[in-house]
Amino acid sequence: PTATASPAVQVSTETARITAIDPGRVNLIYGVENTPDGETIIHKCSRGQYYEETHIQRTNKKLDHWKRSAREVEQALQLISLVSSKTAFIRTFEEFLEVNM
Repeated sequence: PTATASPAVQVSTETARITAIDPGRVNLIYGVENTPDGETIIHKCSRGQYYEETHIQRTNKKLDHWKRSAREVEQALQLISLVSSKTAFIRTFEEFLEVNM
């Protein structure tokens, strides 16, 4: 049997692998795949698994430690964040230059 996706494309359901993906809040990705032999495979990536595999929490801990141990750097970062180069006002841009140059 064949299923027609559009007049120009024909897909054989006997050999096709059908996959449905659902992004969510608890699971960032949840996918269900039906293989041609009738097997159902579930693929999922939870938020916790994502954080673990990308080392986000470990990196944030290192960054927090670095910030605490380098107060001068933290003060400089706070000063830099007070002004932006994206402005329509000349005086604000001059302040940005004074802080960053």
